[in-house]
Amino acid sequence: METLLGRETHLTETVEQEVFAKKAKAYYDEKKAVDPAFRRPPEQLIQPPDAQGPPPDLYLGWEEAKETAIKNVRNQQADQIAEQIANWLINADTENWLDAERKEDGYKATPEKVQAPGHYEQLLKRLPSQFLYADAVRVGNSEFFTRKGASDAGLIGGAVYRPERGTPRSFGDLAFQTKAMVPKVPAKEEGVNTGDFLAPFQTCPYVVKDRKKNEVFVFRVTEAREGRAPESVDEVRDRVLADLRAGGVKC
Repeated sequence: METLLGRETHLTETVEQEVFAKKAKAYYDEKKAVDPAFRRPPEQLIQPPDAQGPPPDLYLGWEEAKETAIKNVRNQQADQIAEQIANWLINADTENWLDAERKEDGYKATPEKVQAPGHYEQLLKRLPSQFLYADAVRVGNSEFFTRKGASDAGLIGGAVYRPERGTPRSFGDLAFQTKAMVPKVPAKEEGVNTGDFLAPFQTCPYVVKDRKKNEVFVFRVTEAREGRAPESVDEVRDRVLADLRAGGVKC
């Protein structure tokens, strides 16, 4: 498994706070009444019985909320840039597959050039100069993982594809729609999107994102192997204990 990671946290560090001051003020004016971050803490709303003057405003004033507003706008900007870079990389790699012949099993024949070492690194070198934060993108490889353990597969395990319409799909759901797991692409009549099934080394057409970590990923499956029986109990001890705990048995 090879991945491209765009860390939004790195992107936000490269953006000067002053650039977003006006945008942040507009964001605050628009979201003040609906964003919980701008609501005054309950303890600040309590007044002693002998208090004089008007009660505290339910919402934080601009000066009080300024840092939070700027942070939110910066994160939004970083999110947009990260997804733009990810989509460009997916589209750029798709060009390598345009002339690939589709075989009898429904998968495209893998072009030799996409199998070359450093393929994603070469794609990054072609990134247009309009993307100022290419240095925030990293290439990495995961270890082998099972379908059940996909959510623990390195940094990308918790990532999800969330379409504008339809049901979100986890990284594991997408990664296991590959030739190694599904030898033949199902027919369109079976109600599936045939474009979701990936040939070896083919980049997934969807950007996946881990919202908790603020990380965006592009990935492809580069290698697969058949499952095997464990050689010893020690080899799977941690997984066994995890499964038992998940089943409600206290160990």
